[in-house]
Amino acid sequence: MQKLNLGKARGPDDLCAEHLLYSHPILFKHLQVLFKLILCHRYVPNSFGIGVTVPLIKDKTGNVNDVSNYRGITLSPVISKLFELMIMSLCNDSLQTDSLQFGFKDKIGTADAIFIMKSAINHFTDRGSSVYIASLDIRKAFDKVSHFKMYKSLLDAGVTIIIVDVLCNWYNKLHYAVRWNNALSAQFSVFSGVRQGSCLSPAIFNVFMNVFIKQLKQLGAGCYVSSLF
Repeated sequence: MQKLNLGKARGPDDLCAEHLLYSHPILFKHLQVLFKLILCHRYVPNSFGIGVTVPLIKDKTGNVNDVSNYRGITLSPVISKLFELMIMSLCNDSLQTDSLQFGFKDKIGTADAIFIMKSAINHFTDRGSSVYIASLDIRKAFDKVSHFKMYKSLLDAGVTIIIVDVLCNWYNKLHYAVRWNNALSAQFSVFSGVRQGSCLSPAIFNVFMNVFIKQLKQLGAGCYVSSLF
């Protein structure tokens, strides 16, 4: 199970994981009541939707005036992250995705996906067959996911309607601000994409993308080694 990482920057509430770790035990009784009420009423506090995005330069030797040379790190309230971890534990089975999904998973990643692709290509070309590859560019997909389709994907995956309703209420409250040096921009609403700075977002994004793998398997459009897709 995932846990809150220590040593991370404070969120917009000016709290970090260490505040929870070293707090009085009674705090967790209050949080337990809060989380139960959120699930009961399917309503999250407005502060859960607030994030502060900090632009970080990718290549310090590149053009610092080029917007594409920056990536944003969004800081979220630490209490909301704790609630997300609870959701993940409740929905763990429903958030599992196909073994051919390599993104945002522990101990596997791009290198494994490339190895499997090369192995499949070599298997067929060594036997005199041709392999045709279609690629889909999904850069920035994390920021462009349709919220409606995301909710549908979660329901289809077996996530309970209560959790989806909570997420729906939560995503309707997303407001970010950008921090540059010591200046903070005005807040703006976010209408697409999974939440930045979220413990839950990678798992939600994987469920959303898993639909493509399932449909490809159903179509039979792919390479088979024996009966393995």
